[in-house]
Amino acid sequence: MRFNENEVMALAFQTPEWEGKLQYKAPSRGHTSFSRGSDYKDRWFRLRANCLFYFRLGPGTTGSDRPPLGTEPMGLLLLEGSHVEQEGYDLATIHAFSIAFPNEGGVGSGKRHLFLADSGLHLRQWISALKTARYDRLREKLVHLQIKIRNRTGKDPLMGTGFEYNHLFTTSLPSQVIVPNFFSEEGQGQSPKAKPRKAKIKSNFQSHVVERWEPPRPEHELETQLAEVNLKEARQKASFQSHLVPEGQLIDL
Repeated sequence: MRFNENEVMALAFQTPEWEGKLQYKAPSRGHTSFSRGSDYKDRWFRLRANCLFYFRLGPGTTGSDRPPLGTEPMGLLLLEGSHVEQEGYDLATIHAFSIAFPNEGGVGSGKRHLFLADSGLHLRQWISALKTARYDRLREKLVHLQIKIRNRTGKDPLMGTGFEYNHLFTTSLPSQVIVPNFFSEEGQGQSPKAKPRKAKIKSNFQSHVVERWEPPRPEHELETQLAEVNLKEARQKASFQSHLVPEGQLIDL
């Protein structure tokens, strides 16, 4: 897999969806053991998008001790195509879960990344966060919001965006997708006229403020549109009538 190391490192320092301390054991060819202390290492894990970064922790650290600011991660697990499940239900393994990847032999091969949480609450929180971090889950959420808004407004919210003709986000049948024809007979022999450019005003101002921002995710935009539709419908259904008499119609006694 090819990736840009600088971009991945920048992703590790952004605000995570979830983070915390776990005991971690990498896949091994030997017998799988969930016993605490058997090759398990204390690591600080940080979940950002579909990347699970892990950092080294010094001896004597507690569950709330984060790595120092700017610490580089030891590695990461790309969660795309992964399988997350709870492991064991006896007293010794009640807080254990695993992550398995098909390219490492599959779920039944025994090659699993093993984790031990401090409590049952932390176990459930980690499993829930990891299962919703994959790209396919985000796509399902986007398509669900798209269908919901289209049924309420009668208009596709992705129309006019870069996702309009993307087959991954198209909910209609291929025969129903209308692609604009840029080579029609009516337009042959006619070239579009260039718009006149406006003169740019030169400025000597130079900003020294550096901002890190992310482009809004499509599912966030759809959630905002759905909230606006719900607010508009609520205002239309409002039946409250004021019984106050205008000041001009009051009778002086």
